[in-house]
Amino acid sequence: MIESNAVSIDRSRITLKPNVVVGYEGNPYKIVNVLNANDIVISSLDSVRSLQVNSKSLTVFEGENTLTENLNKGDKDISNEAWQIALQRYEIIKPLIEYSTTELVENRANEYDVNRSTLWKWLRDYRENNSLMT
Repeated sequence: MIESNAVSIDRSRITLKPNVVVGYEGNPYKIVNVLNANDIVISSLDSVRSLQVNSKSLTVFEGENTLTENLNKGDKDISNEAWQIALQRYEIIKPLIEYSTTELVENRANEYDVNRSTLWKWLRDYRENNSLMT
C-alpha cells in the first residue's frame, strides 16, 4: 500500500519592514517593528492590540480590508493632485533625508514656510515607508 503525505509549499514572500500589512491567524496586522530575523512586533488593524510574534507565523494578507487597500495603493489609484503634493514634499525634504539636524530642518522649514514639526513628520514618514502618500 502506498501512502501519500503531500506537503504544500507556500512560496509567497513577505516583506519584513515597518508598516507592511501581513496576516496573522487570519487577521490583518501591520508590522510595527522588526526586532530581529525571528521576532516581529505587529499591531492589529482592527483594534489597538499589539503582539510580538515569530516571523514564521506571518502570512501574506490577501483579505478585503479598506485600510489595507489604502495602505497598498498603486500608482494608478493616486490622484494627480495627491501626486503633486507628494512630489513637492519630497523636494523639500530631499536634502535632509540622509542627514538632518535640528538646525538644518529649522532652516529648511523657514525657507519653505513650513512648520519644522511637519518637516520632521515628512522625514519620518519617508524614512519608514519610502513614501509621503499619507
